Amino acid sequence: MVFGNSVTYTLLKNQIVLKNDPSYKVPIETVVLDNLVEDQQFVTGVITDEMGVPLAGANVVEKGTTNGVTADFDGNFSLEPSSDDAILVVSYIGFATKEIPVDGQTTLTIKLVESAAGLDEVVVVGFGTQKKVNVIGSVSQVSSKDIENRPVTQVSQAITGQMPGVTVVQRSGRPGQSGGNISVRGVGSFGATPDALVLIDGIAGSMNDINPDDIKSISVLKDASSAAIYGARSANGVILITTKNGADNKFSINYNSYVGFNAATELPEFVNSWEYAEMYNIASGSNSFSADDISKYKSESDLDNYPNTKFLDDLFSKNGVQTSHTLTLSGGDEKNKYYVSVGILEQDGIVPKNSFSRYNFRMNLTNKLGDKFNLNTRFFGSVEKREEPQVTGNKGQGYRSEANRATDAANNAGSFVGDLVSNAVRYPAVVLGQDSQGNFGIGPESGGTPVAWLASESYLENPKTKAGVNVKLDYKPTDDLTFSAIGGYNFTLNEERSYYASQRLNEDIYLGQSYLNQYSNKEIYKTLQFTGEWSKEVGVHDFSLLGGYSFENEEFSFFNGYRQDFASNDYTVLDLGSAENQQSAGFDSEWALQSFFSRLKYSFDERYLFEATLRYDGSSRFPKNNKYAVFLPLR
Repeated sequence: MVFGNSVTYTLLKNQIVLKNDPSYKVPIETVVLDNLVEDQQFVTGVITDEMGVPLAGANVVEKGTTNGVTADFDGNFSLEPSSDDAILVVSYIGFATKEIPVDGQTTLTIKLVESAAGLDEVVVVGFGTQKKVNVIGSVSQVSSKDIENRPVTQVSQAITGQMPGVTVVQRSGRPGQSGGNISVRGVGSFGATPDALVLIDGIAGSMNDINPDDIKSISVLKDASSAAIYGARSANGVILITTKNGADNKFSINYNSYVGFNAATELPEFVNSWEYAEMYNIASGSNSFSADDISKYKSESDLDNYPNTKFLDDLFSKNGVQTSHTLTLSGGDEKNKYYVSVGILEQDGIVPKNSFSRYNFRMNLTNKLGDKFNLNTRFFGSVEKREEPQVTGNKGQGYRSEANRATDAANNAGSFVGDLVSNAVRYPAVVLGQDSQGNFGIGPESGGTPVAWLASESYLENPKTKAGVNVKLDYKPTDDLTFSAIGGYNFTLNEERSYYASQRLNEDIYLGQSYLNQYSNKEIYKTLQFTGEWSKEVGVHDFSLLGGYSFENEEFSFFNGYRQDFASNDYTVLDLGSAENQQSAGFDSEWALQSFFSRLKYSFDERYLFEATLRYDGSSRFPKNNKYAVFLPLR
């Protein structure tokens, strides 16, 4: 058999023999490749429920091993078992686990049966709970057991791969910004954000601001019928997070901790300085690098003048340590229960001067006030701080005069990803990082290189403080009727300080421009909700009627300040910058949402189900003559 224009190969049992035409310009000797592994037999198949609906995300594992795969969106899988006698264990949330002997088969069709326990399971839905067997819409739920053994910093990472139809895309591994973007069954509107509405104990919030150890369950409402109770904001799905409560007559103390290490998974391998010089000569058709230069680069005896800088390796030089500690106390009796949690998270990045820390607190109280009243109170708070390096420079030349110092002030501001990483990839090894005298090299398009930027006193600090309270009072005059009132208040202070320091690169170039950007963003969220629910079982008939009202309001207050020409990098506050060219800005904004909603459910023998939802939404973001809209899905 012919390979290319001149090489032939022959298969001899477990060997490949390569041989080329002797008349070819560059003859090669016969090469024998030993230990050719014969093709392994793969087992492929499809996993469905009893009605033939594919079970996306079903798990297939070879029994007694860690060899396993996950079914794709259409329920298809492909697995290479270790032997023809292997047994495949197939599992899916809410379905009975099934064991399938391979017995030499290569194609399998597997149907899973819903388990009785799964049908009796209670899942969290909009403004209440339901038996899974009575849920009409598409709802997925995971419990604390499904996420407690995942050492993650953000809750969005914990549900990755846990629910069919729920996609989590993590676009960054930067500490403090590694939360994933969650989309439920794809993008709902072209050009719009795909993010789902997140409610924590019934109050709107961000799922990445909560400690994963405090979560009891996460429920995702994935289609219009299940999510419509929340109106227009539910277009991309709804994520309901329920936090933990204390237990009756059981006092417990739990401590959960882990230590992990982060490292770059794979870095591209770049050519050495002498290889770059040789290829540059060929590509440019010139002798920019002489043979003597190339020889000196290769000898690495004079790295000050003929360096071999590995910018990317130097940038990702750290093994980031990640530690988490959570201490919880819970207990109570029939009338009073409590759950108290404190947590600490410390995460170092794999880039110097990059880190994230979070300190969080939560106290959940449940009190029975007589025979008809129940009070649930939740206090929570967190303090976070994110730190990153910054990029300085002025696109190629140092500031040599006072006149041009302020000219490029806005353009000099770099970014951690946009400049630091991309330039570490683009700068060739012939560019000096830092010499033995402490002088820094000059990049082809800036006043410095990633080595100089990391050594500078520039910084970014992003602290965030959150606190809130959530109170729910339930009144149950009869066994069939429940009235609830919910009040929530969240406070968030988000600040950021970006300082770009002056820096000496060498005896000829000094980056004198120093400037500080600082902002403060305050958010206050308030909500009031009132609901009434009547439910009744009469033989095989099950009726439920829910009605409610909600009001939400959020206020923003933003301030930003800028100054330049600081006398020193040691003390960087706005007052110490020059008053010349100083800038400030600020604004306030506010929005409100008022809603009326109701839901009617009917079940006959838990087999024939009917559900109708009506919601009347009014938003301050729309003009007075068109503020309200009606949402009415039937199923």
